[in-house]
Amino acid sequence: MDDLKDLDSVAEHFGFLHLDHDKDDYYSGQLPDGRFQKIELNPVGHPHTNEGPHVKIMEPEDAFSPVQKPGAGGKGNRWRTLAYFFVKGHEQYKKRWDGGS
Repeated sequence: MDDLKDLDSVAEHFGFLHLDHDKDDYYSGQLPDGRFQKIELNPVGHPHTNEGPHVKIMEPEDAFSPVQKPGAGGKGNRWRTLAYFFVKGHEQYKKRWDGGS
């Protein structure tokens, strides 16, 4: 993920026609073949799952439809994770990655 530091580089790397900001670190867009995918571009990581900075690529159950039926229990859309990319050497969560503690 070292070369995937910003939204433009992620969009170019994965071939998105466009990316729309959904919320926080999440973006969604369409690929040239018509499939819809969602990107999580997280420069910090998650302390509760001990994940460092990452890019996660997700695809809906029906990849050609941006609107999805509710998942189990009526919560959200059904998205499957296609890939996870971490910054080499920073796979685990740390409060600060700039040398501080």
